[in-house]
Amino acid sequence: MTRYKQWYIGAVSLIGVGLVVWALVTPTTWENIPLLLGFIVLAALSQVVSTISARSGITFSVSQAIGLAVVAVLNPAAAVLVAAVDGMAIWVINAIRDDKRVWKGSFEQLVFNSGMIVIATFVAGMTFVGLQRAFSAETPFTQFLTWVVAAIVLDQVNVWLVAVVIALQHNVSPLQFWLQQRWAMPINVMIIVGGGILVAYGADKLGIGGLVLIALPVMLLAYPFRIYIKHKEAQLAALDKANEELRAVNVAIERLLAVISHDMRTQIGTIRLYANLLLDSGQKLDEAKQERMLHAIINSEETLARIVDNIVELERIRSGQTLELHLDSVDLLDVIRRALYSVEAHANDKQIALSVQDSPDPVLIEADAEKMTRVFQNLLSNAIKYSPEGAAVSVSVAQGDQLATVAVSDTGFGIPEEELATVFEPYRRVEANSRASGGSGLGLAIVKEYVLAHHGRVDVSSKQGVGTTFTVEIPLSNGFGSVAESDHPTISPLSV
Repeated sequence: MTRYKQWYIGAVSLIGVGLVVWALVTPTTWENIPLLLGFIVLAALSQVVSTISARSGITFSVSQAIGLAVVAVLNPAAAVLVAAVDGMAIWVINAIRDDKRVWKGSFEQLVFNSGMIVIATFVAGMTFVGLQRAFSAETPFTQFLTWVVAAIVLDQVNVWLVAVVIALQHNVSPLQFWLQQRWAMPINVMIIVGGGILVAYGADKLGIGGLVLIALPVMLLAYPFRIYIKHKEAQLAALDKANEELRAVNVAIERLLAVISHDMRTQIGTIRLYANLLLDSGQKLDEAKQERMLHAIINSEETLARIVDNIVELERIRSGQTLELHLDSVDLLDVIRRALYSVEAHANDKQIALSVQDSPDPVLIEADAEKMTRVFQNLLSNAIKYSPEGAAVSVSVAQGDQLATVAVSDTGFGIPEEELATVFEPYRRVEANSRASGGSGLGLAIVKEYVLAHHGRVDVSSKQGVGTTFTVEIPLSNGFGSVAESDHPTISPLSV
């Protein structure tokens, strides 16, 4: 395919060079040199206000309108020469606009683009002249029809010449490329017809002065169009980004539902299994086995409750409902003890050691005791869930002048560095650990929501294969109401 592409580029370039040589040796090209030079300068300058669509790569420029005006005022040979200079101007201006462009080796692009523009201008010019000769009576309608047909030919020859090289380079069918570009074709034809007629009228009636008088305002009118296109493309880019984010959320929700369904079925299956065993064989089992089964049932029930609570709470957050806090003076140590008690059975099942290093004095905060308990239940549950059997989970509590700081640490799997920034986002789960443990990806989103509601802050640090630490900072009852960046109380060493 690369060989065919090179052949095609070579053929287009060769034909373009041949047409330029034909234009140079054709006497009619030089019949009005001042006007020809004026057209060449204007065609080159028009590229300054050209608009390149970032989405499609299409260039909207009045240079094609100027090229067709040359056909109408002078002749196709002169138009070919103007088109050749226009092609070189496009190459130079694009190279200046794009600092990353590699000038070395871009000569091939220059020759091909110039050849393409020259061929399209030549075909459109011959179409224009042929239609003029075909219409015996020159009326406003036939003149306008000639312009429209020639403009369509100019636009379509350009599109199809590009479509072929795109097909050879990217294996995209020319028709598919044409369909992708069809939205721009009416715009381009209108620019060619409208701008071309105005420029041709000024040059034909007033000469070089009329050319400048008419062409410069036409070029200036292209600038607001450029701003409009850029603005619309920015809006479409923002819409694309929003749609991409929505698709990502939908994928995450689908994965979440699959995970939740699996986790809930697992817990329900555990409850059913042990409940049936106790019902059928309870009297035959010794007291230790019965106790383990009851603990398993309680642990599964608590897991189900947390899943349901997290779903309900996250739906409240997503719907924009205000979080209601029932604030009271609460001993943070009591909150942590309740959270530890709720996960104790889960930790015992995995033979994970729980340890606490707390303050000898009460740590009083203004908080909703139930929601703060949920914060540490979720953190402890995660620490246990994402730790192997026999690991350790520890909690340390420290008081500063204004803040209470709680660190929940584990010696578990750890979190990859690239995923640390997203662990608090809803539906996010650590991909490396998702197979090792269940989870809905909601718990940490709830943690962050509740901590922020208490004017606190939650951070995470982790190293894969070593463990993870979540640090929660909450204002004390005698604090000043929010976490300050400069207030970071010293955390006591963890008892692991």
